[in-house]
Amino acid sequence: MFIAFDQLPETAKLWIYQAERQLNAREIATINSKLHTFIEGWSTHGNPVHGSFKVLHDRFIVLAADERVQAPSGCSIDESARLIRQLDEFFSLGLFNRMVITFLQNETPYTVPVKELQSLLAENKWNADTLVFDITVNTMADFRARFIMPAGKTWLKKYLNRVPA
Repeated sequence: MFIAFDQLPETAKLWIYQAERQLNAREIATINSKLHTFIEGWSTHGNPVHGSFKVLHDRFIVLAADERVQAPSGCSIDESARLIRQLDEFFSLGLFNRMVITFLQNETPYTVPVKELQSLLAENKWNADTLVFDITVNTMADFRARFIMPAGKTWLKKYLNRVPA
């Protein structure tokens, strides 16, 4: 059962998938259609999952379930991951690549491999104040509080203390 993303409770469970590149309008339209259809029929053990999704910054797919109503089971979570994998493969999005990060530069999101952070630091293209997207958040409360944060307040701070090569 689809519910509006903004109406999700603080306790809603989230899964965030980050594309390696910007999504175009056609891709977003297809993703929106496929996910809406999926959520309308999403169930666990015969009971509807109250879920939602949102495509953000033309780069992130955020899938959510209100566990107060019906927590999705392992099988129903696997179903959602299967759909995301199909979208990933169809559009070649790199949604399962956890070795990239996205940060904002002049309000534009840029996704880069983690291994390039040192050279970007040396080039002054990011620093402790650079806003980054934290795809590790897994509840709506955390999403609202820290999806976008300064790099120095995230796990990325370890890259700020290294001397660039």
